[in-house]
Amino acid sequence: MHITEFKSWKHNKEQATFSKFITDRVMAKINHLKSKQFYYCHRSYSYRKKGSDIREIKSMGTNKIGGVCPSMLKVTILKCDETEKVHVKYWKTHCGHP
Repeated sequence: MHITEFKSWKHNKEQATFSKFITDRVMAKINHLKSKQFYYCHRSYSYRKKGSDIREIKSMGTNKIGGVCPSMLKVTILKCDETEKVHVKYWKTHCGHP
């Protein structure tokens, strides 16, 4: 699959599961032809406060579950002849939230 197909596929999965897949670190470059990126469910972990208490927390609270949702994407990008091919390993099971 190409990078544009991956982005479209990821968007469709996010819409279907009412969640988003986000990164928590930069892409790891394995060598000059191969890179890896991990995407985690946005509801994993706990809320981390940023800033200096100028803004109020939203009235509904956070959507974080205080644990780890096992759903994730492990994306490997291979550069071949001026094109990028994407290989995705997908854990689809969400736990701790609807």
